[in-house]
Amino acid sequence: MNRNARIAGYAAIALAALVITYIQYLRFPAGGIAGFWAQMKVNHITRGITVDLAFFVLAASLFMIGEARRLNIPFVWLYVALGYLVDISVVFPIFLIVRERAMARAGEDTSAFTITDMIVASAITGAIIWQVWFMLQ
Repeated sequence: MNRNARIAGYAAIALAALVITYIQYLRFPAGGIAGFWAQMKVNHITRGITVDLAFFVLAASLFMIGEARRLNIPFVWLYVALGYLVDISVVFPIFLIVRERAMARAGEDTSAFTITDMIVASAITGAIIWQVWFMLQ
């Protein structure tokens, strides 16, 4: 997969994540942030998913900081803050787009996906699409 295809894929992920997550947030009843966090503690499953997501935000933040420093990407703390405050599923793909462009400017070549990579990526994409569809039913 070439760089432009990856950028398009990251953009599609960020847009889909923004639309789908915010449709859910807008449907949330009144209660503000306190009500939101209370819902995240409803049962062991929601707590587990929330903790899992928190650890991913931490790992993604460390990755973004390291890559931003390596590639001279400005405003890394904005990506980190927005990843926590907005949605990491929106912000991380946007950071990956900026990273791809910075790598291109630096003359870094990224390896192409193998056919196996494409098959596995397609299977994961299909599983995520099914999961999102299932959760929205």
